Amino acid sequence: MPPPSIPQMLDGTAATGALREPRLTPQETVNQFLEFVGAARTPEDTAALDLNRVAAAIWARTVPTSLSVSHANGRVSIYTRKPSVLKPDVGESQRNKRLAVAGRYIPSAAGSGGPRLPPRPTVTEQVGLLASVGISYAKFNRIRVFFGGALSPMASPQALRQARFALLKVPANDVPLFDTGAHLSHLCRAVEGRLSHLWSAGLFVERPSFDSEGVAIPQTRDYEVPSTGRPLYSDYCPPADMRDIHISVGLDRGGDPSSVKVVMGFMNQEHLNRLGNTLLMGVCPESKDKYPEVAAILAPHVAQFHQLSLTGDVVGPQRRAVRVFVNSDYPSVCNTAGHKGHSASLPCPMCLGTKSPSDAQWLLDALFGTMQDLSRTYPPRTVSHLREMRAAYESGEPPDGLRHATHLSIERPPVIIVPPTHIVPLPLPLLIGHTLRMLRIAIEAVKRGCGPSTGRQFAHSLAATLSVEFGVEPVPHHGGNFIGRHCHTIGARSHAIVRILQPLVPAHWATAYERGWALLRGVLETLNRAAVIPPAEQHRFKAEARAFASLIQESFPLVSISPKLHVLFSHSWEFMGRWGSTGLHGEQAIESWHG
Repeated sequence: MPPPSIPQMLDGTAATGALREPRLTPQETVNQFLEFVGAARTPEDTAALDLNRVAAAIWARTVPTSLSVSHANGRVSIYTRKPSVLKPDVGESQRNKRLAVAGRYIPSAAGSGGPRLPPRPTVTEQVGLLASVGISYAKFNRIRVFFGGALSPMASPQALRQARFALLKVPANDVPLFDTGAHLSHLCRAVEGRLSHLWSAGLFVERPSFDSEGVAIPQTRDYEVPSTGRPLYSDYCPPADMRDIHISVGLDRGGDPSSVKVVMGFMNQEHLNRLGNTLLMGVCPESKDKYPEVAAILAPHVAQFHQLSLTGDVVGPQRRAVRVFVNSDYPSVCNTAGHKGHSASLPCPMCLGTKSPSDAQWLLDALFGTMQDLSRTYPPRTVSHLREMRAAYESGEPPDGLRHATHLSIERPPVIIVPPTHIVPLPLPLLIGHTLRMLRIAIEAVKRGCGPSTGRQFAHSLAATLSVEFGVEPVPHHGGNFIGRHCHTIGARSHAIVRILQPLVPAHWATAYERGWALLRGVLETLNRAAVIPPAEQHRFKAEARAFASLIQESFPLVSISPKLHVLFSHSWEFMGRWGSTGLHGEQAIESWHG
């Protein structure tokens, strides 16, 4: 005789309909019901089990038919239960929830063609998530306990610590200690792991270069490792139509306690300026921002940068060339390139323009032009010259033994050789530097027009306006400067600065100053945006950057064209036109390591 059906078991007719069959015990009934459930293979089979009646039968034995509530006034209210069957036709959201519950308790039903829950994240993935968002294991465990503890898909603190310890033993994460600090020993493996994760997760973003019309150049060629062991391209710059990877390296100084951090950025992803999307290559004690210290900090990584540039990296099905960009503040960029710095006769690490006209260097002024002449086009520096200077200094040639026309202000061996087109034109330092410059121009204008005493009073009034009305103040971990968002706030509310300046200076100075803030606001907004800039906006950026430099030079003769203003005027729009953006390659993510 076949076993009774589920409705018969629920209604009790299995025992009364046939006297020859003994009545099943509760445990036998449960076991028989589980056999029927285990036989379900599809959503149709699951629906045929009539789970609504099963649930109703269970609740009927555990929930009373009525509830009585006694009130304070002696009145008794009786609530009678009226069971109802859930409607069979429900919306997609509720249907997915029912299928999820059925799949959780009926494993065979989860293999149907319906929607499936995403897989539970592994313990290693949870370790990475907590590290990226900055949540401690103790706080995470409190969330885990709230959601059911061991019954939740969240890993326990012990499992998290074991997974983290296992990750630390991976060769790519080996961090030995040197005299200069702690450095990542297998940089190539770490870069390969990051890029492989981006590709497998579908987060890899192509970063092509652009032609003079602002059109992206298609990348159709794979990179080939040179058999000679030397770079195929003398300028260290692969062709524009070759598939590539963009990485950056920069130094961050500051934090509490103060330290120097070597940080790598990956441009082939969205949200590349987030702290968790960067790679910390090394942490060193605070040191002077001088060439010997910078060279010693970067020395453990130079060979691996060369290896990356030489062999490229396999991402997905293709081998790609690796482009290394240098970004940081102005002194760090100059020290990385072996450049003397902003005080040199040729102060720009990207071109050969002289700082100002001089009789001692009239030949260089005639050959290359001076930065104070805004109508000149300055010849770029070359990789071949950097390699020549490195070879000369490594052979023991002192800088004093070379003529100025020979070393061209490259007075130390370059630590990392990159083409000038791969030096990021300092988006964040330009933002901070030009904001401070505009504030100084206002103070100097008052001192020149009304005297030093009035100038000091205006400086105090300006500081009070910035603090009380703007809500911004210099911060210690930025060297006493304003941070980036404070500079944007100052630019957006510059009309208040113009208001307190107007009574103290001639009208044409106040008008020029107000016009300067208007131009600078538009320029800095485009300069720091981490997105590909449309060609029309790039043309507007170039025009406004040139107009700002010309306005400063013509309206305030005592203000010279500084190296940072020269970078904004001459190189920022060139870099933006070639790579689509300066903010995408900027150092905002590096600055986030101040904490």
